[in-house]
Amino acid sequence: MRVPIYCIVFFSCLLWACNSPSSKEEGLKKECEEAYDAMDRIQEKALEDSNFMHSDQYRKEMERAAIEASKRTSGLRANEKLLLEYETAVKLLKEYAEKAAKDASLYQDASFSEKLKVRSDRVREIYVKLKKANLNPLEKRKFDLLSKN
Repeated sequence: MRVPIYCIVFFSCLLWACNSPSSKEEGLKKECEEAYDAMDRIQEKALEDSNFMHSDQYRKEMERAAIEASKRTSGLRANEKLLLEYETAVKLLKEYAEKAAKDASLYQDASFSEKLKVRSDRVREIYVKLKKANLNPLEKRKFDLLSKN
């Protein structure tokens, strides 16, 4: 039995479309990463300066960053948001691990160690949430790929 060529082309295009993110999705992903990264930078600043951590400015900046992150992720489902947060957290943790690999003396720096601990705790927290979540097969696959890195 011969399969018409247009069926092969159709299913090939469908497979390609399902596996390649659109530029809109990539843009949304980038915007969300920036929003989560802004929150992390504010937390990092607070870890370095305890006076800032207890100030109204810190509270206002975190609130503003959280609102911005919420706006940018408003169109996503809960599992998609968690996966995006997880991907961003893993990326940031990798960056810190690479810094430490290049300069082992950073482990002696209490500030750096605290930041590394906060990042790893965040990854672990989201990991646990995703393990308990009811992920569809595509989300599960993405979670598994992110967890292996």
